[in-house]
Amino acid sequence: MNQTVQATRGNGKKPKPKYTKFKDFYDREYEIDRIRSSIEEGYVAQSNKGAQIQRGDIFAKRLEEFKRFKAERRK
Repeated sequence: MNQTVQATRGNGKKPKPKYTKFKDFYDREYEIDRIRSSIEEGYVAQSNKGAQIQRGDIFAKRLEEFKRFKAERRK
């Protein structure tokens, strides 16, 4: 796990750390919310990371749709 936290990106003389903050690597509040929502009924999550993940899914879906429309237009 230490190797993962210390990972860098970029080659050369000045590699940059992949995770600038520990929260970038492991979001404790999100994990607590995820576990509590699976155990407790009616628990409302406090973190907004789920919304960020959902936005990413929406973006990926729209990108695939755009590529499909673009391919149809070329025919």
